[in-house]
Amino acid sequence: MIRARSRVVVCLLVSVVVGFGVVRGVRAQSADADVIARWTRALAALDARAATVDPGDISARAGVLTAARAIEDEVSRWIAARGQTSPAAAPAGSNPDIVLAHVRALIDQARTLTSASEQGVFYLGRVDVAVAATAAQAGVSSIGAADMQARDADTVGEAIEAAPGVTLHRVGPRNEAMVYIRGFDLRQVPLFIDGVPVYVPYDGYVDLDRFVTTDLSEIRVTKGMTSVLIGPNALGGAINLVTRRPTEPLGGLVHVSYGSGNERGVDADLGVLHRGWYAYGTASWIAADDFPLSGAFAPNALEDGGARDNASHRDAKVNVKLAMTPHRGSEYTLSYITQRGQKDVPAYAGDDSLVRPRFWRWPDWNKDSVYFVSNTILPRGQYVRGRVYYDRFYNELDAFDDNGYATMTRPSSFRSIYDDYTTGASAEYGVPLAGRQTLRAAGHWKEDIHREHNIGDPIQHFDNRTLSVGVEDTITLSASATLVAGIGADRQITRRAENLVDDAIASFPLGRTGGVNPQIALFLATPRGGQFRVTASRKTRLPAIKDRYSYRMGSAIPNPDLAAEQATTIETGYDTPVGRRSNVSLTAFYTAVNDLVQAFYLEPNLFQLQNVGDVRNAGLEAEWRLRPVRAFQGSIGYSYLHRRSVGEPVVPLLNTPAHKAFGSVTFTGLPHVRLMASVNRESSRDAQDDGGLLLDLDGYTTVDAKATVDVARGVEVSIFGSNLLDENYELYAGFPEEGRAVRVEARWRF
Repeated sequence: MIRARSRVVVCLLVSVVVGFGVVRGVRAQSADADVIARWTRALAALDARAATVDPGDISARAGVLTAARAIEDEVSRWIAARGQTSPAAAPAGSNPDIVLAHVRALIDQARTLTSASEQGVFYLGRVDVAVAATAAQAGVSSIGAADMQARDADTVGEAIEAAPGVTLHRVGPRNEAMVYIRGFDLRQVPLFIDGVPVYVPYDGYVDLDRFVTTDLSEIRVTKGMTSVLIGPNALGGAINLVTRRPTEPLGGLVHVSYGSGNERGVDADLGVLHRGWYAYGTASWIAADDFPLSGAFAPNALEDGGARDNASHRDAKVNVKLAMTPHRGSEYTLSYITQRGQKDVPAYAGDDSLVRPRFWRWPDWNKDSVYFVSNTILPRGQYVRGRVYYDRFYNELDAFDDNGYATMTRPSSFRSIYDDYTTGASAEYGVPLAGRQTLRAAGHWKEDIHREHNIGDPIQHFDNRTLSVGVEDTITLSASATLVAGIGADRQITRRAENLVDDAIASFPLGRTGGVNPQIALFLATPRGGQFRVTASRKTRLPAIKDRYSYRMGSAIPNPDLAAEQATTIETGYDTPVGRRSNVSLTAFYTAVNDLVQAFYLEPNLFQLQNVGDVRNAGLEAEWRLRPVRAFQGSIGYSYLHRRSVGEPVVPLLNTPAHKAFGSVTFTGLPHVRLMASVNRESSRDAQDDGGLLLDLDGYTTVDAKATVDVARGVEVSIFGSNLLDENYELYAGFPEEGRAVRVEARWRF
């Protein structure tokens, strides 16, 4: 039935393309480029004219000012028509130099928008601080589709690992990929798809390995101050997956790959762009039987080395998007995403005798999402943007007696079913005020329903309702200074929580929690095109259902009284060009976390999540992007994180290395050949295994490389090698990571 449904969806998309693809498409990007070129020429002429005007010639200066104001107004309206917010007009009475500088910034913003549009970025999927004309202005790390392809990043976790301040982590006993951002995990850094929150309602997070990158145009990782308009739980930032939209009247892509561990994959996309509407669809399938362990891994009773046992996975995904664009800027888009997966969980392969090995498999890891996103342009620069969504998550977890994965007779064995769904909606309104301000407001409503049972047991029901509101005001202080101030409020209400006691359903204590989240930021443009920012914000993270009510298969004690976590962050950053061919970004931050939720072990193999006290996170991040000559481009990044517990009891702060460095270089000096190499170095990290034993996991260095050859027009083949040094390392104690691996692939774009 599932496969039939996917085939129907694909057939519908193909029917749309066949029925309308022959109609002449519209190349709006070309027209946009022509308009921007016209503005650029007009601005250059005005600059030259202003340079020759005598300061005492009032009439001539007024003429320059009038012409500059005309361009300013035209560019501002062009940006607003795309649902984007630009800095308010330069104040009345400003001299021509200030107005010309403001016009130059507006044209740069328009150029950025056009460039992203040409790359297929679905702009309605973005949620940023209002002043964010570029990623650097708001401290956002943006990973584009070209970056993901160059690094062969098939999953979201692999894609964002290179961003400063981001550390990949793996929950070994569940075979889940996670990340830490400045010391915060995925419960505190929510994941969004086109601005729609995506997580398992019960867990409060998702497995990033289940989210492939084939349908993404970019990934935006926000650290520090995150707009209050994005909604709740962004304690340490947010990760927004922005999907694609078509860029051609008719175009598509087919990609196949094969790699170590008998990994094979195929994906394709197809899109049509027409005046007034577009359609876009992607489909992907990837599977592997295992993955190779490093040659330095020492075999033991549960893992004999070579290929990692019980490490197979299968993932299929279809994403279909239909949109109407009745006039420039307004857009109404309906998206449907279906995922069908299964995964195995490699057994514990460490030497702690207190750890009880698990023998788990997920025969079903399924997800369906339907969401509608709209943007309506109103008179005088106003807009209304809305999102309505339904998200269903279904999985089955099988726990077996031993590594034969055949019997389920022991008390520790079971077959567990999760059948969850989420409904939600949000609305955002923006309006310019008095020529110097832009006011935006948003509201969010979300209902999380969790239903679980082991086969043979009654179903337990949970219901969490979350409400959030936020207001953000952007004030232009001068041509180079912008102030952003906002405040939000979040509220969580547990409406139903059930427990299984002696084969009968009983109710847990219910409750509610929330928080108020103020923020303020100052952005300054420097004369040489740089940006300086200083921000202060307070954020709240509401506990998930699992945090408060789960026994975690007998390894935890529930804590219905868990309070919301609070974090206050101060950040300063500077982004500036260095010469004509490089750019440097520097950031320093300090975060005070109150009531941090973390596992507190009561005895081996038994813990309780508690608000363990206060934690302080401080750090530095630096990135240098350069292109010294046309054939070379590269980047070097470094981040430092210092965490300390200042509350009682003092508990270990886990899974966050103090130092991380990343570098990459791309060479395109050979005809039809592109070469890429990257290196990632992370220092040691404190960890805790399932038996409660505290460990120090060694640091590691991985080296990757890729060679791509254009063999025909639109056709390329490549070979990618990961962990070429065959480093033996762990991200979770007792669960070794992949050793040296190779993948070959071919891509045809038409």
